[in-house]
Amino acid sequence: VDADFRNSIFTADKGFRIKPTYMINRSWTGSDYSFDRVELLAHLFLQPLKRWVSAFRAEGMAISDGGPFYAQPFVFMRGIPMLRYQGKQTLVFETEQRFDITKRWSVLGFVGSGKAFNQNQYSDEPEAWHWSGGAGFRYLISRLFNLRMGVDVAKGPENYAYYIVFGHSWNR
Repeated sequence: VDADFRNSIFTADKGFRIKPTYMINRSWTGSDYSFDRVELLAHLFLQPLKRWVSAFRAEGMAISDGGPFYAQPFVFMRGIPMLRYQGKQTLVFETEQRFDITKRWSVLGFVGSGKAFNQNQYSDEPEAWHWSGGAGFRYLISRLFNLRMGVDVAKGPENYAYYIVFGHSWNR
Protein backbone atom coordinates (compact mmCIF):
# COMPACT_ATOMS: atom_id res chain seq x y z
CA VAL A 1 0.00 0.00 0.00
CA ASP A 2 1.34 3.45 -0.87
CA ALA A 3 -0.70 6.52 0.10
CA ASP A 4 1.02 9.40 -1.66
CA PHE A 5 -0.37 12.92 -1.25
CA ARG A 6 2.74 14.88 -2.28
CA ASN A 7 2.54 17.58 -4.94
CA SER A 8 5.29 15.79 -6.92
CA ILE A 9 6.57 12.23 -6.92
CA PHE A 10 10.07 13.47 -7.79
CA THR A 11 10.85 16.41 -5.45
CA ALA A 12 7.92 17.30 -3.21
CA ASP A 13 7.31 20.75 -1.72
CA LYS A 14 4.07 19.92 0.13
CA GLY A 15 2.17 16.85 1.23
CA PHE A 16 2.83 13.51 2.84
CA ARG A 17 3.42 9.87 1.99
CA ILE A 18 2.70 6.78 4.08
CA LYS A 19 3.77 3.34 2.87
CA PRO A 20 3.27 0.17 4.93
CA THR A 21 4.74 -2.98 3.39
CA TYR A 22 4.42 -6.62 4.44
CA MET A 23 6.53 -9.32 2.77
CA ILE A 24 6.04 -13.03 3.27
CA ASN A 25 8.72 -15.55 2.31
CA ARG A 26 7.85 -19.24 2.36
CA SER A 27 8.62 -22.28 0.22
CA TRP A 28 5.21 -21.97 -1.49
CA THR A 29 6.20 -18.44 -2.64
CA GLY A 30 9.44 -19.78 -4.14
CA SER A 31 11.70 -18.67 -1.30
CA ASP A 32 14.52 -20.73 0.17
CA TYR A 33 13.86 -19.10 3.56
CA SER A 34 10.83 -18.82 5.82
CA PHE A 35 10.45 -15.32 7.29
CA ASP A 36 8.27 -12.20 7.33
CA ARG A 37 9.33 -8.58 6.94
CA VAL A 38 7.35 -5.45 7.82
CA GLU A 39 8.23 -1.88 6.79
CA LEU A 40 6.55 1.44 7.50
CA LEU A 41 7.64 4.79 6.12
CA ALA A 42 6.15 8.23 6.66
CA HIS A 43 7.38 11.38 4.91
CA LEU A 44 5.99 14.86 5.55
CA PHE A 45 6.73 17.94 3.44
CA LEU A 46 5.80 21.44 4.64
CA GLN A 47 6.40 24.84 3.09
CA PRO A 48 6.52 27.39 5.95
CA LEU A 49 7.71 30.10 3.54
CA LYS A 50 7.53 30.32 -0.25
CA ARG A 51 11.25 29.53 -0.66
CA TRP A 52 11.69 27.15 2.29
CA VAL A 53 10.69 23.46 2.25
CA SER A 54 10.89 21.51 5.48
CA ALA A 55 10.79 17.71 5.22
CA PHE A 56 10.56 15.03 7.91
CA ARG A 57 11.09 11.28 7.63
CA ALA A 58 10.30 8.39 9.97
CA GLU A 59 10.90 4.79 8.90
CA GLY A 60 10.86 1.47 10.68
CA MET A 61 11.54 -2.11 9.61
CA ALA A 62 11.28 -5.47 11.36
CA ILE A 63 12.00 -9.06 10.36
CA SER A 64 11.04 -12.38 11.91
CA ASP A 65 13.50 -15.18 12.64
CA GLY A 66 14.72 -17.27 9.75
CA GLY A 67 15.72 -14.57 7.29
CA PRO A 68 19.13 -14.47 5.61
CA PHE A 69 21.68 -11.86 6.68
CA TYR A 70 21.21 -9.80 3.51
CA ALA A 71 17.45 -9.40 4.16
CA GLN A 72 17.96 -8.03 7.70
CA PRO A 73 16.74 -4.44 8.20
CA PHE A 74 19.50 -1.85 8.26
CA VAL A 75 19.89 1.86 8.97
CA PHE A 76 19.37 3.51 5.56
CA MET A 77 20.62 7.12 5.61
CA ARG A 78 23.00 9.35 3.70
CA GLY A 79 26.42 9.18 5.35
CA ILE A 80 26.00 5.63 6.66
CA PRO A 81 27.23 2.71 4.50
CA MET A 82 24.58 0.27 3.29
CA LEU A 83 24.07 -2.76 5.58
CA ARG A 84 26.52 -1.30 8.15
CA TYR A 85 24.10 -1.29 11.10
CA GLN A 86 21.73 -4.28 10.88
CA GLY A 87 19.35 -5.81 13.38
CA LYS A 88 15.97 -7.46 13.77
CA GLN A 89 14.31 -4.02 13.89
CA THR A 90 15.46 -0.56 12.78
CA LEU A 91 14.21 2.99 13.25
CA VAL A 92 15.31 6.03 11.25
CA PHE A 93 14.40 9.69 11.80
CA GLU A 94 15.65 12.44 9.51
CA THR A 95 14.90 16.01 8.56
CA GLU A 96 15.86 17.93 5.44
CA GLN A 97 15.61 21.70 5.06
CA ARG A 98 15.75 23.14 1.53
CA PHE A 99 16.00 26.81 0.66
CA ASP A 100 15.37 27.97 -2.91
CA ILE A 101 17.91 30.69 -3.74
CA THR A 102 16.44 31.29 -7.21
CA LYS A 103 13.70 29.57 -9.20
CA ARG A 104 16.20 26.95 -10.35
CA TRP A 105 18.92 26.72 -7.66
CA SER A 106 18.51 25.46 -4.09
CA VAL A 107 20.69 24.61 -1.12
CA LEU A 108 19.78 22.11 1.57
CA GLY A 109 20.91 20.67 4.85
CA PHE A 110 19.93 17.39 6.48
CA VAL A 111 20.48 15.55 9.73
CA GLY A 112 19.18 12.27 11.04
CA SER A 113 19.61 9.37 13.36
CA GLY A 114 18.99 5.65 13.12
CA LYS A 115 19.20 2.63 15.36
CA ALA A 116 19.32 -1.12 14.80
CA PHE A 117 17.78 -3.13 17.62
CA ASN A 118 18.66 -6.73 18.54
CA GLN A 119 21.88 -6.79 16.58
CA ASN A 120 22.47 -9.95 14.56
CA GLN A 121 25.29 -12.38 15.23
CA TYR A 122 27.47 -10.90 12.46
CA SER A 123 27.74 -7.48 14.14
CA ASP A 124 29.91 -6.54 17.09
CA GLU A 125 28.56 -2.99 17.31
CA PRO A 126 26.65 -1.96 20.44
CA GLU A 127 23.00 -0.98 20.10
CA ALA A 128 23.33 2.79 19.73
CA TRP A 129 21.81 5.65 17.77
CA HIS A 130 23.95 6.50 14.74
CA TRP A 131 23.91 10.11 13.54
CA SER A 132 24.65 11.56 10.13
CA GLY A 133 24.17 14.89 8.46
CA GLY A 134 25.31 17.03 5.59
CA ALA A 135 24.52 19.57 2.93
CA GLY A 136 23.92 19.75 -0.78
CA PHE A 137 22.54 21.71 -3.67
CA ARG A 138 19.80 21.12 -6.25
CA TYR A 139 19.05 22.38 -9.73
CA LEU A 140 15.46 22.34 -11.03
CA ILE A 141 15.79 20.47 -14.34
CA SER A 142 12.03 20.19 -15.04
CA ARG A 143 9.52 22.77 -13.81
CA LEU A 144 6.62 20.73 -15.17
CA PHE A 145 7.44 17.73 -12.93
CA ASN A 146 9.18 19.71 -10.15
CA LEU A 147 12.21 17.50 -10.75
CA ARG A 148 15.46 18.54 -9.10
CA MET A 149 18.92 17.06 -9.40
CA GLY A 150 22.03 17.73 -7.38
CA VAL A 151 24.83 16.55 -5.12
CA ASP A 152 24.89 15.87 -1.37
CA VAL A 153 27.90 15.50 0.91
CA ALA A 154 27.20 13.63 4.14
CA LYS A 155 29.20 12.88 7.28
CA GLY A 156 28.33 9.72 9.17
CA PRO A 157 29.79 8.15 12.31
CA GLU A 158 32.85 6.91 10.44
CA ASN A 159 33.55 8.96 7.30
CA TYR A 160 32.24 11.20 4.51
CA ALA A 161 30.24 10.21 1.44
CA TYR A 162 28.85 12.02 -1.58
CA TYR A 163 25.65 11.29 -3.46
CA ILE A 164 24.40 12.29 -6.90
CA VAL A 165 20.66 12.77 -6.37
CA PHE A 166 17.91 12.58 -8.99
CA GLY A 167 14.57 13.56 -7.44
CA HIS A 168 14.38 13.35 -3.67
CA SER A 169 16.86 11.32 -1.62
CA TRP A 170 14.08 9.46 0.21
CA ASN A 171 12.37 8.14 -2.96
CA ARG A 172 12.33 4.35 -3.21
